[in-house]
Amino acid sequence: TLLNNYHTAFLKMELFYQFLEGLNNVAIVLASLGLIPQLIFIIFGGIKPRLFAKAKKQHKIAVIIPAHNEADVIGGTVKALLEGQTYPKDRFDVFVCADNCVDKTFEKAKQAGAKKVISRFDADPKKRMASYPTKALMDMVMADYPGEYEIFIRFDADNRPDSHYLEKMNDAFEEGVEVARGYEA
Repeated sequence: TLLNNYHTAFLKMELFYQFLEGLNNVAIVLASLGLIPQLIFIIFGGIKPRLFAKAKKQHKIAVIIPAHNEADVIGGTVKALLEGQTYPKDRFDVFVCADNCVDKTFEKAKQAGAKKVISRFDADPKKRMASYPTKALMDMVMADYPGEYEIFIRFDADNRPDSHYLEKMNDAFEEGVEVARGYEA
């Protein structure tokens, strides 16, 4: 009987250890999934970014910024674009859409020097994604300034641009790039 009790306890412990081992394997797999982006970075991180030739023409750029309750950061972003770019100031303008804002985003964007700031309100929660104010800004710019801008650049309200950002986007445009995405650090 003592041997039978010992054998039963041993089998129960063996099952318990197998369960723990399976649980451990599941945890390892789940934790490893988080490392996939790092692996991709290690594999492709050494690939040099595409460099574009210096543009011969400085195209007119409309920088459009959809902003939802970004009063704390929108002024700094607009000023950073207007004051910190190597691209000629007469070749670009900044437009902001204060989208469903309940703060002072509209006023702060105007104070910072945006060429035009529009307000957009839509009660439908499905229409509160950044694509809606982006479209509203593009439609407004094309209607109010027909043919004036050759390039549209969508910029996030809480980002700060590199001083050569617009210059590099202009270079890409001149080489025929239709859609580009800047690097966010």
